[in-house]
Amino acid sequence: MERIATTRPGAPGRADRRRVRLGRLALGGALLVLSACASPPDAGPARPTCAHEGTNAILWLQTAAEYRAATIQAYGSARAHLDAALADPTWTAALEQTGDFAALPPAIVLDMDEAIVRSDRFQARLVAENQRFRLDDWNDWVRTETSEAIPGALDYVHAARARGVRIFYVTNRTAEVEAPSLATLKALGFPLEGGADDLLTQGEQPDWDADKSSRRAVIARTHRIVQIVGDNLNDFISGAHTTVEARRALVERYQAYWGTRWIVMPNPSYGGWEGALYDYERGLPRAEQLERKRRFLRPWR
Repeated sequence: MERIATTRPGAPGRADRRRVRLGRLALGGALLVLSACASPPDAGPARPTCAHEGTNAILWLQTAAEYRAATIQAYGSARAHLDAALADPTWTAALEQTGDFAALPPAIVLDMDEAIVRSDRFQARLVAENQRFRLDDWNDWVRTETSEAIPGALDYVHAARARGVRIFYVTNRTAEVEAPSLATLKALGFPLEGGADDLLTQGEQPDWDADKSSRRAVIARTHRIVQIVGDNLNDFISGAHTTVEARRALVERYQAYWGTRWIVMPNPSYGGWEGALYDYERGLPRAEQLERKRRFLRPWR
């Protein structure tokens, strides 16, 4: 039977009600941005007045069975393609690999945080205390050496080592915390065949900046890089510090690499993707940062 909408005399119509609902949503969003989740000075660090913008992302990393499934799946794909990578002397995962590299010994390049080890507990503390990232706080946490291995990472790494593959770790942890980072890797069971030479930190050499290309190039001189694992586009390719649209174009350009040469791990909590939303202006007031992020939302109308 056909349903016929009726409107009581004097009552708002469907279009009017819709406008009211949208107005309320817009007002709520504006209030959220203006409040910027600020804690009053006397509230204490554990008593935020509103939800932290990273709450859902961190809860997904810490509680979702789907997260564990995704990391196991990613490392399973890496292992499935490893033998083919080793058998093909023309195979390389590094765009920096040039010249005659067929006879070089094979290597894998791994990022650390959210690629092979977890930092979600540090991120969770920011959420619980309604704080923003500060490098000093991060370095203090790194020094606790309490990171945990990401599911699937150790099995993958040891399978590679059993095949004679050298493991290198290229991280944007700074040289200041190289020692506790090495200790963390060793304690978790990640191989360090060359000791400190296996870990390439940001700032360790004058040209080793946040763009990891120079460090991949160093490894590519002595080893054929067969796979790269990371959680950020910057872990795989130079020039990722750019717009949302340009980052997508880079992904499309190298479609054949994903899942075979390049293994990307899920990380919804932070990274280059987030910085692209507010033009990488890290010092922005929180309210303005949130407002810039909101401009990328694509709500259903």
